[in-house]
Amino acid sequence: MTYRTEIDVGTGRVIQVEQKVYGGGPGVTIALDLGSPVPDGFIECGLPLNRGDIWDGLRWTADPVDVQAALTIALNSHLDSVAGQCRYDSRFTCALRAGFPGPFQAEGMAFAKFMDDCNMVGYTIMQQVKAGLRPVPTEAELIAEMPMIEWPLSPIPEGAA
Repeated sequence: MTYRTEIDVGTGRVIQVEQKVYGGGPGVTIALDLGSPVPDGFIECGLPLNRGDIWDGLRWTADPVDVQAALTIALNSHLDSVAGQCRYDSRFTCALRAGFPGPFQAEGMAFAKFMDDCNMVGYTIMQQVKAGLRPVPTEAELIAEMPMIEWPLSPIPEGAA
């Protein structure tokens, strides 16, 4: 399998990626030597590249802004999912309960603490990646490093939900 990739020579960024499967053979591959400039226009290579990837003269790297945005989305989705464990539609409605005295305040406070703990783990990982102390985690690796929430007893009467 090869990937047809359009490169912006000025920035070294991937503009477009098309996956091609060649019948009866591996297809044509143009190898990029380390340190070689990005070829003009389209290249064929055996690497799966993504839109926004950058050739730095030695290797293909993902755009750090895109990686951080994707990991932020993954973390926010995880927080929404955890809030859904107690029937909240999002992390916002769950955390909002922390500020209002009433039967759901304890859930909101537990979730707000959990959300802060997750964000601190995320920022610590970001600092370590930027300092070169660890590789960029995948979305699954990021979520696996998050703490577990400890929910208080639900105020909803049993059988009502």
